[in-house]
Amino acid sequence: MLELKNLRFAYGDKTIFEKLNLSITPNVVSGFLGQNGIGKTTLFKILSGELEALEGSILWNGQELKGTDVGILKTDPFFYPYMRGSEYLELVLGALSQKVNDYADLLGLPLDELIDNYSTGMRKKIAFVAIICQGRPVLILDEPFNGVDLEGNEIMKAILQREQEGKIIICSSHILEALTDCADLVLFVKKHFVIDRYAKADFDALRGHIRQMIEGKLENISS
Repeated sequence: MLELKNLRFAYGDKTIFEKLNLSITPNVVSGFLGQNGIGKTTLFKILSGELEALEGSILWNGQELKGTDVGILKTDPFFYPYMRGSEYLELVLGALSQKVNDYADLLGLPLDELIDNYSTGMRKKIAFVAIICQGRPVLILDEPFNGVDLEGNEIMKAILQREQEGKIIICSSHILEALTDCADLVLFVKKHFVIDRYAKADFDALRGHIRQMIEGKLENISS
């Protein structure tokens, strides 16, 4: 269980969240959905140790969460120049296992080529393989499907389902269908970081709620 207790964070006088309490269970893929600038990426940086909460605690199975417990796939992964795909994976993972090679092959990654020559989607795929194969118990994937081709998207979603046992897997997206296709639970983040939970059986209700929100805004536009 990943537990966030009374978490508070602000940029100067701009409060992102205050007294945030949230529990996330393992063995499922949890999707975070919300508007730009709502604070999802900030929360992910706190979970990974890149930022420090002003107050509160984060626990993994009752113990303080450490940065080494967390693997994070950022929206724009960083790569050193003049590095081949295989060299990048060896740098991140230490060695290339059969599973790493199998996942890379499944996603169509040419590991003998320079990453400088990879497309945006291929870069996202190889960073995804590296994060998944690190074996860390908490995985955070920030917009993992952006720029990835249709087949790659489906393969990545299947890999997430295959790898979820014993892990906390968190995916974020601004696209509803990207999450409902792969997540077992969607956490809809609203203003002031209010979070509504939607189980898979409630995804239609979530879609209806979002449609109502949009229709309400459209009604205020003059014809």
